[in-house]
Amino acid sequence: MYLKYIRLFSDDSVGDKKYCSDFDYHTYVMRYYLYQCLRKDKYVTDGSFDCINIVAVRKGHEETFSYNSTFDIISYQIEFDFEYYDSAEERDRCHYCIEVYKKALLRIAKYKAIPYERIVVWLNELEAKDYIDTWKFRNMLIREYGLRIHFTACLTTNDFTIRADVYRKPNEPPICGGIVVRTKPDSIHFNHIIKKFPIEGNRLYICDRWNDRFFSLDLNQLAAGNFELHICQSIDIRADDIELFQSLQKSLMYDGNDFDL
Repeated sequence: MYLKYIRLFSDDSVGDKKYCSDFDYHTYVMRYYLYQCLRKDKYVTDGSFDCINIVAVRKGHEETFSYNSTFDIISYQIEFDFEYYDSAEERDRCHYCIEVYKKALLRIAKYKAIPYERIVVWLNELEAKDYIDTWKFRNMLIREYGLRIHFTACLTTNDFTIRADVYRKPNEPPICGGIVVRTKPDSIHFNHIIKKFPIEGNRLYICDRWNDRFFSLDLNQLAAGNFELHICQSIDIRADDIELFQSLQKSLMYDGNDFDL
């Protein structure tokens, strides 16, 4: 059994539903970065767990270790200074969360064998990157238009974006570019976007795994150095699915103002 997840989240008693949800969004980049590292690392546990939950509780609350055999999860409740977290600047908040991760994992290591030293290295890597996780989403060569489009994914404490940069030649600056997808920072909002962007006529489409087309780019405009994201209409969607389509489309145009539920 491989270790797959290490997750920090707030206890339900810390605040209302929105407060806990906001906390999860702001700390999600740490969870996701560790998830990617663990996928490559393939650490074999003792067979009793594949997930570690670090539950942040208010100061004065007893710290406890527990094990859920039904879901193969080990959990550690750790004291968390929410007053400091709420008042601190973004960078300081992130650093504090990283230190909480390290402290909780060190204590968990007393109960279960885990790759503690490697996890600390990964957390330090993310901190050195200013808590920004970027990766190549897809590169496309469109010969008919003489274009190369590089799609880059970026996850931060505030949002997830996919940016398209358009090139004529590999070693030259892009002729145009812009954001094609922006969501709240949680994979539940962006995991359904597929890397295969279909092209029909002069349009490149941004789709989900069910082939619903949310946005498009006009290749003639891109070739002229003009970036404009076009919003697709739900004309090809069944009437009973239009509301769902529009809801998903809206989630991909997050404005960054608030993590509304």
